[in-house]
Amino acid sequence: MNRKMNQPIPSLYEQGLLDDMFPRAKKYRAHVSAASLVRENHAEESFTERHLQCIWFDPALRPAELKTSEGESVRVEHPGNWNLEAGPDFLRAAILVGNSRRIEGDAEIHIHPADWNRHGHRNDPRYRNVRIHVTFYSSGSADLPAGCIGIALQKPLQANPVFSFEQIDLAAYPFAARGGTTACAEILSKLSPEAKAAILDAAGEERLRQKSIRFAHWLSTCEPEQILYQEVMGALGYKHNSQAFRTLAGHVPLDWLREACRGNALSAYAILLGCAGLLPKEPPRHNPDAQFFVRLIWDCWWKTNSLWTDSIMPASSWRLSGLRPANHPARRLMAAAHLFTNTETLSSRLKNAAGEIDRMPALLTHSSGTFWGHYLSLNGRKQKEAVALIGDSRAAAIITNIFIPWLAARNELKKPASVMLDELPCDTLDSTAKMTAHNLFGPVHNPRLYSSGLRRQGLLQIFHDFCVQDRSNCGNCKFPETILHNFKV
Repeated sequence: MNRKMNQPIPSLYEQGLLDDMFPRAKKYRAHVSAASLVRENHAEESFTERHLQCIWFDPALRPAELKTSEGESVRVEHPGNWNLEAGPDFLRAAILVGNSRRIEGDAEIHIHPADWNRHGHRNDPRYRNVRIHVTFYSSGSADLPAGCIGIALQKPLQANPVFSFEQIDLAAYPFAARGGTTACAEILSKLSPEAKAAILDAAGEERLRQKSIRFAHWLSTCEPEQILYQEVMGALGYKHNSQAFRTLAGHVPLDWLREACRGNALSAYAILLGCAGLLPKEPPRHNPDAQFFVRLIWDCWWKTNSLWTDSIMPASSWRLSGLRPANHPARRLMAAAHLFTNTETLSSRLKNAAGEIDRMPALLTHSSGTFWGHYLSLNGRKQKEAVALIGDSRAAAIITNIFIPWLAARNELKKPASVMLDELPCDTLDSTAKMTAHNLFGPVHNPRLYSSGLRRQGLLQIFHDFCVQDRSNCGNCKFPETILHNFKV
């Protein structure tokens, strides 16, 4: 994904084309601005301070090699306690600088160093014990407290070819618990169902617009097919194995895979399974179908495994316990093999379907023609009916989160896309969306209000813009003000 293209694609964001594609998103941003919400990210960014907080907090996300703004090495002993109230982001953190100097104190997270001054922390006594200022970018100045050091994340994060902000589940990290009826629910209860739907539609378009911006930036510097490959691979891994799938996509680049398999999906599957470290060493004993299938895979793998010695991942890279059999990486990799070995590239097939949502699921529907067509596991029972390699819910997630933003970033989506987006398929309603719906509409409401894929995206956008940034248990949240200022109540 780091390979430069000969002709970078102009920024669609700068041209304003994405605004034309997502007109309702513009209304949403205007409402957010009207409520004087302090947006933590600039419009062109694909991440927020919340993402950076998660990275700092979680050692699985945080780069191992960090440096101060002066170039000294940094080892994080303790990121601090996540502060859910006003004040610094993390309390009582500890780091070791240059292997000899230990610094203890609070940690504050920003996108730019200058955000320290812009957010008014310089003269705020609550921030006087901040000793660690973590930012994404390194350029810029800030009037930090005495003894405070700066740490920039941009370079170490970009040095990881499989890192993606999209893999971060913001809802999995601490935020203020909310109970009872919120101010949002009280105000929204006075709106018509049409007005509530309009809010969710606009927020949903804004979420897709922001995803499109991210793709547009990648497309200006990276190989398009590899981007699409890596993003779809991450989606196939769902939340438990998304990072492992992305890592595999880096170990087995798409152009290498297509050249090696020459359109043979079984050969591609053997390469992916072998490099994933998931190829069974012995065929199952009591299932003749599985025995035959595993032997076929090994026949393909023996012919090419010497080329992939340095690409094989340890089996420990995968989280396999607690998975539904249909979501097992061994099944999902067969789906990837079919998706990316077709003689026509996925991006080309996607472009042909760009104008019709209902044509997109067919791109993700493949009859494996092999063992996985009727089995959920190597040791499982044969299913009476054929089993899809990618279920309806996962297909809906890929269409919404990858296909639509991808097409928009390449200027291949119709303008405006509103009518098309109203037909987005529904992904599974996850815990974040459920919680946001509860906060917005109260414990008793009609779930048909967010029965479309776009409106579920809207729930997530409102969560990221307001709920996840509020530390006041809804007391100081700006969303009720947004509603009062911009909608008839």
